[in-house]
Amino acid sequence: MKKYMLILFIILLTSGCWNYQELNEFAIVTGMAIDFQDNQYKLSFLIANGNKNESEQTKTSILTGTGITIYDAFKDISLISPKELYISHLSVIIVSFLTL
Repeated sequence: MKKYMLILFIILLTSGCWNYQELNEFAIVTGMAIDFQDNQYKLSFLIANGNKNESEQTKTSILTGTGITIYDAFKDISLISPKELYISHLSVIIVSFLTL
């Protein structure tokens, strides 16, 4: 009986939210635009702030970064952003390659 109680006690102590993160720590990206001009990529993210009142629409902001590769542009945006970028709610991707 003591063995089962010990196992139950260990299970209760070791389970929980070990990977818990607040929603306020994330910048939720809902749209992304990729532009290629002057041999550089320009990446823009539409971020939903989520402060919606009944009389107002949801407030959004746009973060923009540039780089030689798309990854460099993403790193540029992540340095600007005060929060961690959360791309799982991405709903729109716009790709534009300007050639002159």
